[in-house]
Amino acid sequence: MSDLFGDGPAPAPAHSATVTHAPAPAGGASLLDDLMGGFGAPAPAAAPAAANLPVICTAQQGKGMEIKGHLVRRNGESVYDLVISNQSAQPLSGFAIQFNKNLFSILPGTVPAITVNPGQSVPTSFAVKFGDASQAQAAGPNASQLQIALKNNVGVHYFSDNITLHSVFVESVPVEQGPFLQEWKSLESVETVTFPKGVSGDHVDDKAQRLRAANVFQVARRRNEQGFEELYTVSRCGNGSSVLCMLVFAPGKGCRCSARSSVAGLGALMTAALEAILA
Repeated sequence: MSDLFGDGPAPAPAHSATVTHAPAPAGGASLLDDLMGGFGAPAPAAAPAAANLPVICTAQQGKGMEIKGHLVRRNGESVYDLVISNQSAQPLSGFAIQFNKNLFSILPGTVPAITVNPGQSVPTSFAVKFGDASQAQAAGPNASQLQIALKNNVGVHYFSDNITLHSVFVESVPVEQGPFLQEWKSLESVETVTFPKGVSGDHVDDKAQRLRAANVFQVARRRNEQGFEELYTVSRCGNGSSVLCMLVFAPGKGCRCSARSSVAGLGALMTAALEAILA
């Protein structure tokens, strides 16, 4: 097989930053193993904007507590932004959270100490942690789903959230053509080819910048024999798992994504990430 990148231009220089993750807690706790126990002192966090957050726990599921929220990447951390609304007749307090084993090895942080009075909505945020890839749940039909248990003074409430892949991409990723090519070839049998909806084949320079801002790093770029732009990218999740992609942009048509990862399920999730980043 000839050089994957052909004779195209040299890749754009990569920019990297050092990200320090908090150490993962010992043991593989289930949703309830540690939920009723000690979570340590609450840490302050910046309040999220309430607008346009999806509902992840309905008032019925939460016995009068509604939760809107999503996981985002901000300032070198993956952060859960939540807005907790109280539709019950009593104040809500004593919040603690646990996540079930998941594909991304996401581990819970500490929910700040807040009280939500009846009729009130309170925004809050907390950073999550990551275990290593050995702590990840094998991919299933709902690979992007994070199962959550949240305790308050009323009881324990169960719900789930769909995680977007780029919300767990880290900022510090080596970008070198040699190692990329070797890994790409070794993963040939696990390629996932998709056509992200709503992603055009035009304005590739702008798309490359948006990918970089979302921690999707360009390894190389070239124009193929058909005149289509090809971008080769690498991304790394907080647990160390990587996703390698070849993106082909056809002007006036659309985008094709060929994704490869040693972790089953991550390649397929890249489609939703690209739709969120580029569409």
